[in-house]
Amino acid sequence: RPVSRGDGAYQPLSATSGSPRICVLLNPASGGGRQVSSVRSLVAGRTGFELRECEDAAGLTDMAAAAAREGFDRVAVAGGDGSLGAVASGIVMSGTQARLGVVPTGTGNDFARGLGLDLQVSSAIEALASPRIRSIDVMRCRSPQIPGGERLCLNAAVGGLGGRIGDAMTERMSRRWGRFAYLRAGLAELISGVALPIDLSVDGQRFSLDCLMLVLANGRFAGGAIPFAPAADPSDGRVDIVAIPGMSRLALLRTAVRVLRGRHDGTRGLIVRTGSSVHVEADSSFWFNLDGETWVSGSARFDVIPKAVDVVVP
Repeated sequence: RPVSRGDGAYQPLSATSGSPRICVLLNPASGGGRQVSSVRSLVAGRTGFELRECEDAAGLTDMAAAAAREGFDRVAVAGGDGSLGAVASGIVMSGTQARLGVVPTGTGNDFARGLGLDLQVSSAIEALASPRIRSIDVMRCRSPQIPGGERLCLNAAVGGLGGRIGDAMTERMSRRWGRFAYLRAGLAELISGVALPIDLSVDGQRFSLDCLMLVLANGRFAGGAIPFAPAADPSDGRVDIVAIPGMSRLALLRTAVRVLRGRHDGTRGLIVRTGSSVHVEADSSFWFNLDGETWVSGSARFDVIPKAVDVVVP
């Protein structure tokens, strides 16, 4: 793991010089596989580029750590938010100065959208050699259900009825609906969704509620371009928290409209906060997904690691 300064924050990483060596990790399953051939053809033959492929999140994390330790200056991921989170985890755990590159080929591409990165594959690959870097926070999720006890999350952790949306999406749904597949799957979950009791602690401030959905956002968007945290800054050492309690169908519809427009701050009943440490106590029926992938149910703790990874930006 990266060396700490002693106060829990990680050292900012220094810039590289010269032409960077770039390893592109491709998840051929991301986004229904629509961009696989484009990525392969655009990377093939480029000087300083190497392409490796893996569909498994754990495999991507291991491959990213290995590429960073092999001396690649940039380890890029051609995939969605789940693949991006896995590769970011590998870079952070490698303890190296490798940068994270983003080629958004997933269904939602929420983190790239929130950073204002180019969503066109050809432009994103060209930008991987950019000298500009932005240092980004990550969330550390701790739970006894996670192998090794913890996992890093780059964009957002979503709990409650949103915790299983990734599982509800089929490859056919992803191909047909694109980024709206999350909304399509979410509506199905909403119809049968039940508010579940949780105890939520944000930097020591406690809330008890029956919760339909809980969003811990490092980036501005989650769930396919839904602006759950329109003011989020992934470099400020804090996450934005939105907790939606149980309510009538009509009230929920009104709230959903406000959330979709990014105007839900101040909505009656919602808990909207920011914090650097979040602890959720819940039973096993309360599921979380991390960066769009279902990972853990029940109680979990989330802590911000400030500026833990450097992202290449145009």
